Amino acid sequence: MDSRLQPVLALTQRWAPSIVLSLLFGIGVLSCPSCLGAGDWDFFTAQATAAHHAVFDYGQLPLWNPYHCGGASLIDSFQARVFAPSFGFTMLFGPFLGNRIWWIVILALGIEGSRRFAASVGAGRWGTWLCALTVCCNGSVALHVAAGHLGLVTVVLLPWVFLGMNQSLTHGNRGWVSAALWSAVILLEGGLQVFVLGSLLVGSWVVYESVRSRQARPLQVAAGTVLLAVGLSAILLLPAGLLLAGLNRGALPAEAIPPSALFDIFLAPNQNSGGRTRFAGQIWWWHEYGTYLGPVLLAALAAGAGIAKRQALPWLVLGFLFLWTGLGDTGLVNPWTALHQLPVFSKIRVCSRMFLYMTICWGIAASLGFDKLGRWALPTLVLIAGNLLWLQFPILSGAFTQQDGALGAASDVLRQPFTQRAYLGHRESMSREHRASSTLDVLANRGDLHCYDPAAPRLFARQLWPQAGEVAVAVPDGAPAAKARIVQWTPSSVTIEAVGLASPGLLVWNMNYHPSWQSHDGRPLVTPMGLIGMNVTPDAPRLTFEFRPVALVFGALISLLSLLIAMRLLRPATVPKD
Repeated sequence: MDSRLQPVLALTQRWAPSIVLSLLFGIGVLSCPSCLGAGDWDFFTAQATAAHHAVFDYGQLPLWNPYHCGGASLIDSFQARVFAPSFGFTMLFGPFLGNRIWWIVILALGIEGSRRFAASVGAGRWGTWLCALTVCCNGSVALHVAAGHLGLVTVVLLPWVFLGMNQSLTHGNRGWVSAALWSAVILLEGGLQVFVLGSLLVGSWVVYESVRSRQARPLQVAAGTVLLAVGLSAILLLPAGLLLAGLNRGALPAEAIPPSALFDIFLAPNQNSGGRTRFAGQIWWWHEYGTYLGPVLLAALAAGAGIAKRQALPWLVLGFLFLWTGLGDTGLVNPWTALHQLPVFSKIRVCSRMFLYMTICWGIAASLGFDKLGRWALPTLVLIAGNLLWLQFPILSGAFTQQDGALGAASDVLRQPFTQRAYLGHRESMSREHRASSTLDVLANRGDLHCYDPAAPRLFARQLWPQAGEVAVAVPDGAPAAKARIVQWTPSSVTIEAVGLASPGLLVWNMNYHPSWQSHDGRPLVTPMGLIGMNVTPDAPRLTFEFRPVALVFGALISLLSLLIAMRLLRPATVPKD
């Protein structure tokens, strides 16, 4: 065999089991490749479709999404993910399949990362697989994927961060730089919540390691990891931070999960996302609560952790702290309420998402002693995998429904003029689990004025305004009326001409204003009623508006500099010759 192929073959053999397992657990999302996903799948597919149009139909960077909420920026939205690795998948495989294939890749990465970290802290062969099943294949992950929470499920990548941090204690820069790179992927893909709560989990472990070893090295590594991860993500963090700084999400709802609901959450075989209420005080849909582990997996977790005892204790304690926090506002003293007194954490919602971090801790704790079960370890793993597969496949495959005419409309996109409308009649005729109209709106080249995105700007664009189209000219009283027409349109630029203008007037475009919108000739814009406008005169009746985000340029420079620093730190040290 060619010696050059041996490293490739070894890498393939090492990853093959994780890839096979990810295909078994993730293949449900590919059960109907031509179907549109409902709920948040529709939201993310619509975002990806808008970006796909910008790149392939108009030959420009995906900067502005005219189809969303009367017009919204793509570059300052965590959920648009135009700077994340998944963007490459949506460009390569298209918006319908790209996100689904990316999820299978994420699952394979999560499984392999969980195995490697468990092995690095002392887990045996079968214990590493128990950790992978617990972290990546529990019911909460499946339900969030089915609901389209593609950012949230990047939590399964956290073991790679742990692994890098652990290696940094013995391998110098390579470990913590690797941890920073994985943290940046989580931040770019999953947004602030996964990054912040993941930092809470990893930070707790770092503090424990620092106290245990009586060294400051773990704390120094953690600080370097966070700083480099933020720098690598600046291309998104800088513009998104400016948006979030002025965003008021309103009062947080009181959240509490009674202990009596834990049986349904962890053990009930019916984990369907349908059904609004299963316990008193439930305020979110069931996909925010269901964290099915099953009786066999719970027993294996208890047995493995019980055998490991002292080694498993820190992870068990940390897991129970996240369980306690996940119960929400349960009394006068509870971690969830205390957490909301801190900056950044004060805006976090949905207490049950803490169960995702709990499963990571319990999976690691149990992996440390699981191999002591001897010949019972492998049959137990097979039972666990079978039980989780039986639960998950119908959940994932049921997330996609065929929409008549969805794909056929794509061929007419460039031939139809852009319009905006609030298609509420169609939306309200569907239940929350079956909404899939946003993607259809993008395919039909129309903006959707029904906005449920909490990070979207205030909506100013209007349905069927003005009646003549998407542009109009306002002239002084008594002056001859004039009309406006769109000469050229792309998602992030427009050229408009005032027709029959006999006196100075105000040209108005029916699109939400954003500070990054500028005129082609540099003249200042006006914002009539929150829209985009500019004064025009009869001798210069044509105007061009372009979306030019300055924050993106600065953020990109910071990210590029951080990447160069990371590459330099990853280079092996050279040994001087004698």
